[in-house]
Amino acid sequence: MDGWKTLTPLVCRTCQGKDGPAPTIAGSMKGTAFDYARLGTLTASGMYFTNWSLRYLNYTLRVLFKASKILPTVLIAVVFYKKSFTGRDYMNILVLVASIVLFSYGDAVGAGKTDNGTFDVFGIALITIGVIADALTSNFESEHLFKVRKASHSEVMMAASLFGSLYMLAIMVMTGKAEDAYNYALANPDLAVKVVVSCSAGYFSITFILKIIKKVGAVPAEIVKSIRRVVSIVLSFIIYHKPFLSWHGFGSVLFLGFIYGTFMAKMAKVRAKQASKAGLAKASIDLENLATKKTVAQN
Repeated sequence: MDGWKTLTPLVCRTCQGKDGPAPTIAGSMKGTAFDYARLGTLTASGMYFTNWSLRYLNYTLRVLFKASKILPTVLIAVVFYKKSFTGRDYMNILVLVASIVLFSYGDAVGAGKTDNGTFDVFGIALITIGVIADALTSNFESEHLFKVRKASHSEVMMAASLFGSLYMLAIMVMTGKAEDAYNYALANPDLAVKVVVSCSAGYFSITFILKIIKKVGAVPAEIVKSIRRVVSIVLSFIIYHKPFLSWHGFGSVLFLGFIYGTFMAKMAKVRAKQASKAGLAKASIDLENLATKKTVAQN
């Protein structure tokens, strides 16, 4: 059912994005068909390979890979799009990843999901492909579709989901999985309601993430998603009265370290900008004084 779990949200997003399906807005789209064919491939690959990997990996490994998604996002931004980050930025990102891993592992311990019943190298390969595809997706959206094409977030979501849906449908038909998915849906009529509710919630989440990517880029958006994961876990302590374990304590310390490090990095950039402006102002005054002296000397 991996294809079905990938296809259904893509179809829903196609219908929800850009206020309708592609043929009605094709003339107003900023991106090209080739752009969205590539993006659809990456989007569908990220979802499909991640869903497929869940057959082979235990809960702990899934948590580790999901928490570390920001690392390939940074790597791709640096290698393919020539982004630059300071040593302090890299350190803050590593601290954030470590805090999320500890928080998430603490949840796994509390829920009794730390068994090693399912582990497979093939599963590691699958989820690695999925995570890399996700990282390529967010960077491609940020650097090409938003910055170069000036596309809207709703256009990007609709077109990527449309192409991804077509790819997944073709794969399911060729592998004979489409009929199985259809029969499963008929046997579980309540599934349609659950899918619509889940996809609607996912639509709002993805909309906000795409807006963040458009505004500040792929890496900051991934940082926001990582912080959201920590906040979700913290809220679960309040709502569901989950036990606060030592893993959560260690994760809290690192998360506070991340916030402090981010604040200090921001202040350092502000000071550097102020110093640069002060230097330019001083240079301008010096030039004016020099010009005045030359004028006086000539007279």
